[in-house]
Amino acid sequence: MKRATIKWKIFSFNVFTVGLLLLITAVAFNIFARIYMENQTLNQLRAIAGQVSEETGRRPPPRRTGDERMSVIGPYIALTRAIRRPHSVFSAEVALVDKNMNLLAPYEEFTNESTAFEHDIVSFILSDAEKKGTNEITFTYSGDEYAAIIVPFDYEYISKIIVYTSMEKVKDLQKSINLILLAILLVSALIVTLVSSYLSRKISTPLSKLCKHIRDLSERQFSNRIQIPAEDEILELVNNINNMAEKLETYDKAQKTFMQNVSHELRTPIMSIRSYAEGIRYGVVENDEAVRVILEETNRLTELVEDLIYLSRLDSIEETYHMEYLDFHELLHFCTTRMKAIAKNQGKEICVCLEPESIFMFGDEEKLTRAVTNLLDNSIRYAKSKVILSSRLLNAEVVEFTITDDGPGFDADELEHVFTRFYKGKKGHFGLGLSITKSIIEKHKGTITAENVPTGAVIKVILPVGQGKAAE
Repeated sequence: MKRATIKWKIFSFNVFTVGLLLLITAVAFNIFARIYMENQTLNQLRAIAGQVSEETGRRPPPRRTGDERMSVIGPYIALTRAIRRPHSVFSAEVALVDKNMNLLAPYEEFTNESTAFEHDIVSFILSDAEKKGTNEITFTYSGDEYAAIIVPFDYEYISKIIVYTSMEKVKDLQKSINLILLAILLVSALIVTLVSSYLSRKISTPLSKLCKHIRDLSERQFSNRIQIPAEDEILELVNNINNMAEKLETYDKAQKTFMQNVSHELRTPIMSIRSYAEGIRYGVVENDEAVRVILEETNRLTELVEDLIYLSRLDSIEETYHMEYLDFHELLHFCTTRMKAIAKNQGKEICVCLEPESIFMFGDEEKLTRAVTNLLDNSIRYAKSKVILSSRLLNAEVVEFTITDDGPGFDADELEHVFTRFYKGKKGHFGLGLSITKSIIEKHKGTITAENVPTGAVIKVILPVGQGKAAE
C-alpha cells in the first residue's frame, strides 16, 4: 500500500485513531482499577477493625494482673478471628498499640516469631499518618506498597488498633488484568486493522476508477460511462461525472460540426470574392456586377465573423454587463423602429402591442438591444408578410414578450435545436443570432423558448423586472 494514496491515508488514520482510543481506554482503566482496588482494600481493613471492636466488646474486661500482655490477649484473639474471616483475598496484619505508642501485640513470646519488622513498620505507619493528618494511608515501605488503617480503641492498655496489608497481591491482580486487557486490545487492534483495510479499499477503489475515467475524458474518450457499485456521496459523484462526460461529448460533437460548418460558410464568400476578382483581372466579367457581388460577400463575411467574435466574448469571463435601470418597452420601440425599414424593403410589416406603456427593469441596454434585434431579424427572414411583437406584465416581477411570424414555422426535428450553438438547420442558416440571444437572456436571469402555432412560429422571452438583479 503506497503511502501517498488515499487508501493508505484512510487506513493509517483509522488505525491511529482506534489505537489512540484503545491506549486511552487502557490507561484510564488502569488508573480507575487502581483507585478502586485501593478503596476496596481500605474498606476491608475497616471491616476487620470493626469486627475486632465488636468481638472485643462482647468480652468482659480482663482481671488486672499488672501484665499488659495478658490484657491484650482477648483483643488480639478477636483480631486473629477477624482477619481469618473471608473479607477478601488479601491477608491483613494487625497490631495493638498502647497509649505511649508502644507495640503491645504481636510480641515475640506470644507468636514465637521475631517482631522487629512489626515494630519498624508500625512506627512508620504512626509517623506517616501523623504527617498526613489521617488515619487511612497508603505508603511504600522497603520497596513494597502497603495500605493501613488506624482505629482509636479504648480498652485497658490498648489505645489504637492498626490493621495493614501489603498491596503486592493488588499489583499481581492488576498485572493479570492488564495481561487480559492487552490480549483484548491486540485482538481489537487486529479486527480494527482488517476493518480499516476493507473500508479504505471500499472508499479508494471507486475513486481510483473515477481518476482513470477522468484521465480518459482528458484524452477525449467520452463514450465510456462509469459503472461502479457505490452509494451516497460516491454515487452522486459518479452520476455527476457521467453527466459531465455526456455534456462534453455533446459539446465536442457540436464543436466538430461547427468547425465544418464555419469552414464552409467562410469558404463560400471567400470563393465568390476570389472568383469575381479573377474575373475582373482577366476581363471575363463586368466590373460593376463583380464589385457588387464582392461587396455583398464581404459584408456577409464581416457579419459572420462579428457574430462569432461577439458570441465568444459573451462566454468569456472577462465580459462585463453594464446594468442600469431602463425602460424595457422604450427599448422594444427603438428596436422595432430600426427593423421596420428592413421589413418594408422585403414587403413585410411589424406590428407592436405593448402593455403598459412603460416597464422598468435592470439590464444591459446594448446587449438587450442586440438580442431583440436578432429575434426580429430572424422572424422577418421567415415571415410571409407580418411579424407581431407583444409584451405584457405577468406579475409585479416578470415581463413576457413574444415575437410571432406567419411563416412556415420550425421543422419538428429542429425545434429543440433552435438555440443550440453551432447547429445548422436544413435551410442552411447557422443560428448564431439565436445562440447569442439565448446567452444574453440567460445572463439577465431570463428564459427563452420557441414553439410552433397554427399561424407560424412564436419565440417567447420571460425577464425579471422592477428591482430584480441580473447577472453581472
